[in-house]
Amino acid sequence: MGGIGKTELARQFGWQQWREKAYPGGICWLNVA
Repeated sequence: MGGIGKTELARQFGWQQWREKAYPGGICWLNVA
């Protein structure tokens, strides 16, 4: 599944959650396989 934007999707999701402080001090595992 190369080249369909999984990395960019994960980066954008992480950035949005960080801004909203959705996971303060925690880890969010995201399965995009």
